Amino acid sequence: MIKIDIDGFKKHLESRQVSKYTLESYLSDLRAFMDFLSKHPEINTWTDAIESWLSSEDIKPSTAKRRASSLKSYARWQKIGEVLSYTFRWGREVNLPKVLSSAERKKIEEAAEKYGRDHADLLLPTAVLLMSRLGLRISEVVNLGIKDINLNNMTIRIRGKGQKDAVLPIPKGLKARLKLVYKMLGNSNADPETRIYPYHRTTLWRKIKEIGKMAGVELTPHTLRHTAATEMLKRGANLRVVQKVLRHSSIATTQKYTHLTVEDIREEMEKIGWE
Repeated sequence: MIKIDIDGFKKHLESRQVSKYTLESYLSDLRAFMDFLSKHPEINTWTDAIESWLSSEDIKPSTAKRRASSLKSYARWQKIGEVLSYTFRWGREVNLPKVLSSAERKKIEEAAEKYGRDHADLLLPTAVLLMSRLGLRISEVVNLGIKDINLNNMTIRIRGKGQKDAVLPIPKGLKARLKLVYKMLGNSNADPETRIYPYHRTTLWRKIKEIGKMAGVELTPHTLRHTAATEMLKRGANLRVVQKVLRHSSIATTQKYTHLTVEDIREEMEKIGWE
């Protein structure tokens, strides 16, 4: 478990006679980091904590750099090698966790199927698909209720953060899956308030990490969301459509997914056919 000694760090900074602005800035960032960690007890490594924290909000690169500076300063004081050796990335990628390739996404979905069979958890593969293909956040998945699925017009209601609800069409590849889930839970006889997934957020997070290990891929729930966004754009979806699916308030946030990976560039260059 990651612990932060705010009081000790404050005394250390005061002993070095840093400016009042630097002191307040460092302590403010570390308190924000502590608050983030308190809401995510499943995070237990510094690398995961850094990547998750810096990608948890739509922040400017300058803000990310300041936060990184605060963490580095604290790490130097506490001699935390994992932080000191971590390479921070700025610019377009600073807010994005690792994005899976199409092949990696398929491996994850196949691993979820196997995990579900091995652990008698037949609901789990659909939870992963909702994140990898529709971009749902982990909190949105665990809060999904039977009443949120409409099999008559094949839509799903997402109760997003900040009371940003949305009604989205169910992707073709998910229709049969959700019908099966609905049948497993008792069809119309089930209490409409019943949640589809009997998981706590931390439980689903752990399952996803285990699925990633099975597939040989470093994986977090946010990776699946960003993968869904990136793949939708690569497959030709309109930027505005992806914005609506992910429920971004600003299209500038969605535009961050238009980045090209080395493999994307390689694929396009090979189409040119240079000898």
